[in-house]
Amino acid sequence: MRLAVISDIHGNLTALEAVIADLKTVEVDLVAHGGDLVANGARPAQVIDIIRELGWPGVCGNTDEMLWRARASSRTRIESSFERWLITLFAPAAGRGREAGRLFRLR
Repeated sequence: MRLAVISDIHGNLTALEAVIADLKTVEVDLVAHGGDLVANGARPAQVIDIIRELGWPGVCGNTDEMLWRARASSRTRIESSFERWLITLFAPAAGRGREAGRLFRLR
């Protein structure tokens, strides 16, 4: 069985389309995603739509979790400067991703 795993697309539709084109040139039995599908890229909803249409199983990445659970994340106590940096970095994208809708309705 040949397995392809994609990850860290971060809303980059152009990159996802390139990966899909490449996957058409090789024979794989299953494609799965490792999360981090949204955040920072310009087209998070389109990325989610394509992956949903393709039926690729996968997991929720840490940046996906930050977008999906932004309110819960903002209530939790931040204990490290790295976590503060992540929230600062991804907070602007969180609103854009939520507005795009459909983010994690992959089922």
